[in-house]
Amino acid sequence: MSNKDEIADLLKTLGLKATANKNAQQALTPFRHTFSHFHLDISPIVIECIQLESTSIGQINDQEISEPRKQKWYDLHNEASVGLAASTKKLIGLLQNY
Repeated sequence: MSNKDEIADLLKTLGLKATANKNAQQALTPFRHTFSHFHLDISPIVIECIQLESTSIGQINDQEISEPRKQKWYDLHNEASVGLAASTKKLIGLLQNY
C-alpha cells in the first residue's frame, strides 16, 4: 500500500476526504522525538480536507471501526486543557506557524 493510499484510508476512517485542490497536501519539516529507548521520526503532512456527509460517516463507523471514535479535535489557537506529549506539542507549534 502506498503512502497516498494510507492517507486516503486514514481520512476515510476520520470521516474526511482530501479536497481536489492540487496543493491540498503539504509536507512540513520532519523531526525526531527521542524516547529513552528509541527514536520516533515524524514527517507531518498538512492536508486540506472536507467532511464526508453524516450518512457516510455512520456507514464508515459501522463497517470499519469496532469501537467508538477516540480522536479529539483541538483549536490550534487555544491552549489545550489536557496534558500533551512533547511531540504533540511540537506538531501543534508547527501547525500554528503554518
